[in-house]
Amino acid sequence: RKAMAESELEKALQQLRNGGDAEQVLRRFQHSLVNKWLHSPSVTLRKMAADGRAEALLLARELLLDDDQS
Repeated sequence: RKAMAESELEKALQQLRNGGDAEQVLRRFQHSLVNKWLHSPSVTLRKMAADGRAEALLLARELLLDDDQS
C-alpha cells in the first residue's frame, strides 16, 4: 500500500509541477487512492457474497462501517 500511495502522490506532484489546478489534482489524488485501496477488499467481499458466506459479510460490515451506517 505504501508503494501505491507513493506512486499516486508522485503523479499528483507532477501534475502540480506542470501547472495543474491544485484542488482538481488533490481531488483526483484522493479518488484514485481510495479506489485503489478499496479494490481488493471489494473483490473479496463480492466473492464471499457469491459463495454465500453471510457470517463473513456481517463481520466485515461490523468492522468497516461505523455505528451510524450499520
